[in-house]
Amino acid sequence: MTVAHYAEKQSDLPFSLKVFTVNVSVVDWKIEQFKPQMKIVDTVKDLPDFQDGVFQVKADGEFSMAVFNRNSDSYTLNQWGKMRTDFSAVNQFAEALRKTVYESVKVFCELYAKEDGKPLRLDQFISIVKSGDSEQLKKVHIGVWAVHEIDGQPVTFTTRALYDMASEWFKGYSNVGVLPYVETRNVASVQAFFESYVLGIGYEGIVCHVSSDLFKIKPKKDLDAVILGFNKKSSEGKPNRFRHGEVTSLHIGLIGNDGNFLEIGDVGSGIDLKLRKALFQLTSTKTNEDEDVFWIKPQIIVQVSYYDLYINGKSRTFVHDGVNYHYVKDAPSVRLRSPVLLHFRPDKKARIEDIGMRQLPLKTLQQLETN
Repeated sequence: MTVAHYAEKQSDLPFSLKVFTVNVSVVDWKIEQFKPQMKIVDTVKDLPDFQDGVFQVKADGEFSMAVFNRNSDSYTLNQWGKMRTDFSAVNQFAEALRKTVYESVKVFCELYAKEDGKPLRLDQFISIVKSGDSEQLKKVHIGVWAVHEIDGQPVTFTTRALYDMASEWFKGYSNVGVLPYVETRNVASVQAFFESYVLGIGYEGIVCHVSSDLFKIKPKKDLDAVILGFNKKSSEGKPNRFRHGEVTSLHIGLIGNDGNFLEIGDVGSGIDLKLRKALFQLTSTKTNEDEDVFWIKPQIIVQVSYYDLYINGKSRTFVHDGVNYHYVKDAPSVRLRSPVLLHFRPDKKARIEDIGMRQLPLKTLQQLETN
């Protein structure tokens, strides 16, 4: 069983990824290039000084575009080209826009799930859409965060004006609407907004439109990294289960601004024996091997949560020539405190756009630049 098959079959695991099981088709048109690039800050106080800002909650879901066409079916399109029709949220989306004067509208949104008024985690959303159950699919919501086109014309309104306009379109609908937002000049008001929606209700974080830039604040820190190899020894330096066909520890890295792979440490694979054995099958993609690490091709991306970061002096950087890794130099790096494997990310690739250093908090990047 491969890692991909394992992740798909194990519906109860947080890294299990699967799309809707009904009314799905695949198209060539992709929206990946529209996904916003955001800087990461730890707290509201770490934002740059601002005179005006619009702050919106972030749901833990799937980046999508929702498309309304008056004379044809409306649908959502995710970044992998999956087109979905005929579920409660998209039907409400279409019904609301038929009441306007527009012939076509495209919005960027987050597809996510809610239950009893509270947003659910990504793994819970995935479980719901995997089920294909019509009652479960009623928990899926379209959370709008940008209006892209109206009647084929790009929209250039201010962020606040867009949110106000779209809020009027979807007023009174239960499963589609603009994600909660506030416009303010006051840091204390932003903190209160964060505490109310993120710490109180349970949204993933907030997106901050400040000084013509985008920032993201989340209480739970995480990043996407590439598996560089498998550790053959425990943290105490003793042989682990690798020689018995199990991968218990992953050696992970990011891509630095120079395009090279940068080591950032290790993360355990968890206690699930089937997963450990499935990971071992990736030894077929071996590149190099040394006393400590069994190196594999940089193809598998994982999402890892962590408690905190600390600057770790310097770590090795490598280039991969398609066959082997080659050491380049040591470079300033970080280590993750208490890292935990969350998901596999088949939607991500080993490229700077997906696993770059920009995922680190802004103040950490500034510290690295001075080292």
